[in-house]
Amino acid sequence: MGGAGGNGGLLFGNGGAGGQGGAGGAGGAGGMGSAGVIGNPNGGTGGDGGDGGEGGVGGAGGRGSLLFGQAGAHGGGGVGGDGGTGGQGGTGAADTGSGAGKGGNGGKGGAAGLGGGGAAAGTGGTGGAGGTGGAGTGGVGLQASAGGDGGNGGAGGTGVGGIGGGAGGAGGVGGRGGDGQFMGLDALPEAGGVGGTGGMGGQGTDGGLFGDGGKGGAGGTGGSQANGVGNTATAGKGGAGGTGGTGTGTAAGWGGGGGGGGGAALALELNGGSVSNSTATGGTGGTGGAGTNTAAGGAGGTGAFAGVVAGATGSSITGFTAIGGAGGTGGAAGGLGGAGGYGTASVLGAGTVVGGKATGGAGGTGTNGGTGGAGGYAAIASNGGAVTGGTATGGAGGTGSDGGTGGTGGSANVGINGIDGSETITGGTATGGAGGAGIAGGIGGNGGAASVARENFLNSGGTITDATATGGNGGTGTNGGTGGNGGLAKISTAQATSAASGVALGGSGGNGTGSGLSGGAGGDGIIASTGTGTQATGTAMGGAGGVSGTGATGGDGGAGGAGSVTANFAGDTATGTATGGKGGAGGAGGTGGALGGNGGQGGDGIIISNGAAFNSTAIGGDGGTGGDGGTGAGADGGAGGVGGRALPYSSFGVEDARGGNGGNGGNGSTPGVGGDGHGGAGGMGGQANIDNGENGGNGTNGQPDGTPGTDGPNG
Repeated sequence: MGGAGGNGGLLFGNGGAGGQGGAGGAGGAGGMGSAGVIGNPNGGTGGDGGDGGEGGVGGAGGRGSLLFGQAGAHGGGGVGGDGGTGGQGGTGAADTGSGAGKGGNGGKGGAAGLGGGGAAAGTGGTGGAGGTGGAGTGGVGLQASAGGDGGNGGAGGTGVGGIGGGAGGAGGVGGRGGDGQFMGLDALPEAGGVGGTGGMGGQGTDGGLFGDGGKGGAGGTGGSQANGVGNTATAGKGGAGGTGGTGTGTAAGWGGGGGGGGGAALALELNGGSVSNSTATGGTGGTGGAGTNTAAGGAGGTGAFAGVVAGATGSSITGFTAIGGAGGTGGAAGGLGGAGGYGTASVLGAGTVVGGKATGGAGGTGTNGGTGGAGGYAAIASNGGAVTGGTATGGAGGTGSDGGTGGTGGSANVGINGIDGSETITGGTATGGAGGAGIAGGIGGNGGAASVARENFLNSGGTITDATATGGNGGTGTNGGTGGNGGLAKISTAQATSAASGVALGGSGGNGTGSGLSGGAGGDGIIASTGTGTQATGTAMGGAGGVSGTGATGGDGGAGGAGSVTANFAGDTATGTATGGKGGAGGAGGTGGALGGNGGQGGDGIIISNGAAFNSTAIGGDGGTGGDGGTGAGADGGAGGVGGRALPYSSFGVEDARGGNGGNGGNGSTPGVGGDGHGGAGGMGGQANIDNGENGGNGTNGQPDGTPGTDGPNG
């Protein structure tokens, strides 16, 4: 192996570089920087590993000055000999006061050796893994240092004589960022290092069935990071996956490597104090490597978790921001988008959460037919105590591409675990993430669910006041894709003598596009309080159904979601308005006499109380309009959607119950080959399930010669 580099002088001077290893040997360690302060002495670079059967490990980087100077980077791994694996990059030196060393790059895998005497040639060697970045450290009242970046993975070796190239080496892990607390004192934290890039797969060669290109190496994980009170934690980004190697001749290419995951970020206080105005941002997932010769690209890396956490009873979190990392983009040729990371804020004991935002990371984009990644989950929670204000928003689903499905929107929750019945949630807001769009025939992703909830089925009591839950909208299907469904919205308590109030709005269904493809259904909006003596108060509305696509045949509109306010046991009260969502419109028929699509059915409006239902209103959603018939051959218009029902169940107190109106029928097209088109029948009005309720009106028939709509049943 190579010799060690010399140390710097007592007061000044950099450490010397380590020597290169001999054949197959490890590189020497770099020298240590001076302990003095003159010239900001740096640690020496570790020596490269030597060539040989397997490349040597890179030498250690020297430590920097105790007060100044940068720690030396580790040396790169040596290049593998014929068919040998490249050496692994060395780990970067940890910071000793000013900066951590970068991990060394992995060595390139050796080319395959030629077969002798009829023996088959070998596969190219695997690239060495990148070295891990050195860890940063906290400083007493000072700026902590960043973690070193991970080294890049080495490229795979080239195949020989029809044998495939070697796989690329994995990227190194980013070093942990210096924490925002050191020896019990606050410091300004620093970011984790970036994960190294995966090595490129080796080149395949002509002349054989197995001359595939090598698979790209995986990207390294980003460095994690934690902080102290009132500071910012930023984790490192995951490294990109390596590109797959190209096959030659008749051989196939290989898929790209997956992107590395982002590093996690935490704002943390475990000793009973408070966390105020802290920000935690999870690292972004790396991009998937490209596939070659029609091989699939690698998936994007997963976005990282971000959390703001107080750990003891009596703790509090105020004015925080927690943002999950975004998912990485899928590699070219069908790579999937990575999932977004979680964004959460939580008190582990019976404490308080006031204000602040928790946001899930966005899902990554799929490429060339790949599915978009799911949006990240967002949550604000306390194990007892109180939650006041606060906004949890699920991440948006990633966009699919070229026929790929859009990702599902992330769910969002504002919640509290019931301990003694005194818990309260006041004014919390939860919004589900939107579903991603499907592109070029892809289906739109479903919207994320949203909930505000006091959970625990063992302990009575607890209140939720003026909360807002909004389900995410379904994604649009484009160029022939079906729309995604809207997300559920729910405000709920789970035990006796509890109360829930607020506004719950189901997400809208996404629009469909193209021939015969329907819009998505709207999500339900629910306010529910379960147990004897409970109260459910507020406004619940189902989401609207999506509009359908047009084309050779018009698609049907999506159904509206139900709206419900429910308190199920004796002595309960339900007060509020429950409205079903409107059905989506049917699509028009295409030129040449295609039929119009039918309108979607309206959602039900539901009030349930086994006690009273004071000042309550149940309203069914209107049916959607039928699509017009296509021109050119006398096509019929689509039927209007049926109005939603009004369903109040209470011994007394319901003031109004109105069924939804039926949708208007679509018009028939102008006369052409095949005769006149007929207008669609108007939708039937919705039923009102109460003696003094009002049935919805019937929709208007399309023209000409529409079939009359049917009267709704009496209440």
